[in-house]
Order: sequence, then C-alpha cells, then structure tokens
Amino acid sequence: MAVLCIGAAHLDRKARALRPVVGGSSNPVSTRTAPGGVARNVAAGLARLGAEVGMLTRVGRDPEGDAVIAALEAEGIGTELVTRSPQRPTACYTALLGPDGELAVAFADMAVYDELLPARIERLMPRMAAFPNWFLDCNLPRETLEYLVANRPVQTRLLVDAVSVPKAVKLDGLLAGVDTVFANRDEAAVLTGLAIRAPLDVCVAGARLLEAGARRAVITLGVEGAFLATLDEFAFLPALPAAVREVTGAGDATIAGFICGLMRDLTPAAALRLGLACAAMALESEGAVPTELNVAAALRRAGLDPVPA
Repeated sequence: MAVLCIGAAHLDRKARALRPVVGGSSNPVSTRTAPGGVARNVAAGLARLGAEVGMLTRVGRDPEGDAVIAALEAEGIGTELVTRSPQRPTACYTALLGPDGELAVAFADMAVYDELLPARIERLMPRMAAFPNWFLDCNLPRETLEYLVANRPVQTRLLVDAVSVPKAVKLDGLLAGVDTVFANRDEAAVLTGLAIRAPLDVCVAGARLLEAGARRAVITLGVEGAFLATLDEFAFLPALPAAVREVTGAGDATIAGFICGLMRDLTPAAALRLGLACAAMALESEGAVPTELNVAAALRRAGLDPVPA
C-alpha cells in the first residue's frame, strides 16, 4: 500500500476575515500558517489513513523549505525524493477566507515547481519505480506531466488531479493510460470543452474524460457531492453532512480517501464514498488534513464495514 505523491508541497498562509470581506479596504482577520500543497495534502491524508507514502517535490534552500521537509517527516512521509533549489524560494499559497470559511481570494507563488523538469525527474526514476501508485498534481510543468505519463512503469497506477482551471489545460491529450483523473466542475468543463450547468452535463463530461483515455473520472461538485464515471458505471454520490469550519483541503481529502479505498480493494463507488467521508472530516477541521483522520474513523463516517489493509 505504497503511494508516491508528486507535485506541490509548501506553506499555506490563511487569513480568515472576522467580518464580511470588503474589497479595496483593510479587513480584520485571524491568521495562521501551516503546511499545504495539493500533493502534500494528499500525501498527509494517505499517511494518516495508514498508507506508506513518499513525496517528490522541490523546495528552496530557505527556512520555509526546512519547515516543509520537517512537516513531511513528522507525518511519516518519505522525503528522499525532495530536492532543493538554490535559486528560487519555497512556494507559498496565501488565502483570504470569509467568516464562513469560504475562499474569497488566493495568491500562489509556485515558480519553484517549474524546476521539476523531465531531466531532473529522469534521475529519480529508479527510486520512483519502487512505488506501485503515483499521484500527480498539475502544479508540475506540462512537459513533466507528459514525461511521467509516458514513462511510468507498466504496472504503476497513475492518478492525476487537475488542481485549478488554469492548470487543468496541462492535461490536454495526456489522459490515455491514466487510472483516475480528479477535477471539480469548472476544471472538468475546461478538460472537456463543455459548459456544465446540469446533472446531464456532468454525465457527458465524465463520458468525455473516459473517451480521452482515463479509466475513471471523479468530478467533485461541492455541496452536491461527487460524480464517478468508469467503464462500468456512472454514479452521483451525495456529500456527507458536515458542520463546515473551512472548505480548504476538502478536495484533497476526497482524493486521499478514494486512493485509500482503491488500495483496500473497495469498489470505485465505495472508494469515493470513503473519500467523501474524509472530505466531511476536513470540512469540520481548521487544517487542510484533519488531525483526527484515520482509516477506522473514515470508514465509520462513510458507513462502510472495515476492510483489511
């Protein structure tokens, strides 16, 4: 049950407004800094769910990079494939949240990930091949995504997250051979060229992702839950009830739970339900990865019987 997570690992700086956000003005907030990044959040979620996890990312030679590596190691995540840039600082993500925890605006400095080019990745491939599951996020350069899709070991399960609307375009033409692609409604619209306004549009988008070569597609729909498309079934799964404290990290928790479910031989639909349970736990937590997350708690929240690892 080993997974290599490849992509973003940095520091998240979050400011939560104490009153409704007013544009063009100073807003009173409470602030905190914590480890973040899509691939890092998925890695931390998987580690708490009992998986053996490694991280491939790039950080700067700075105190922030030290903090990112220390946080990964504290989660039990392998850092042997983390490299450091002498030129660029560790990436950072700064978010302003409304009083309800919803994202108002965010800023991302991710230039260090542009250094994760195929020539650098190629040197790491012998150690990467030890992991039977690879999770990629689209913070990676397009050419690196293309290289990894084309050069992964034959038996490696490859799962990819679109990350954002601007970054989703990097996946154009790269889904052939991908085990699972994850996208939210807007990212799926970019990937398929389809305006998604109704449930039927979601179904068509899922079908198009399969036609593009993905074995499975998971389209997250916020409070409406998620949609699963496979060669055998199309299914809408509702979101699980949650007392929302903060929305950041819910999508990453869904991915971690889904991957955990697949590795525990759950059906794809049951794996997605496990992912939605992890998302509900994330929504109720101030951190991107809930401190109380573990596989037994997630299975209970999902209403699933325990499955041996």
